[in-house]
Amino acid sequence: MAKVINQSKQGQYMKKSHKAALLCTTVFPGAGYFMLKKPIRGVIALAIALGTLFFIMKEAMFKANIIAEQILAGQQSFDPIQITEQLLHGPSLYGPEFIKTLTYFIVATWVYTAIDCFRLGKEFDKAPL
Repeated sequence: MAKVINQSKQGQYMKKSHKAALLCTTVFPGAGYFMLKKPIRGVIALAIALGTLFFIMKEAMFKANIIAEQILAGQQSFDPIQITEQLLHGPSLYGPEFIKTLTYFIVATWVYTAIDCFRLGKEFDKAPL
């Protein structure tokens, strides 16, 4: 005899709290808010993460362009050790402390949104269908 699957439970193998936290940690900070129907929080988390990534990527592109130009001009060899040294101690748009602070900030945002989505998801899990 074939097993009968309860229609109301079909497709619900994971709790909303787990799905929301998983979305926040694997897709993007705040992605779980959209699943939990909290789009304003999701947009705020998304804006914070994108703004932070903008400055980090701008710094990375600035340094990469300088190093690429030096390699192409023959002023620097294609040595990973020298390139690493140039990345660490070469010219910078914002300075290493600012980039370090941004990195901590985006990690904190990521962790906060995952925990908050898990907490909000727990409330959804407790609510009756």
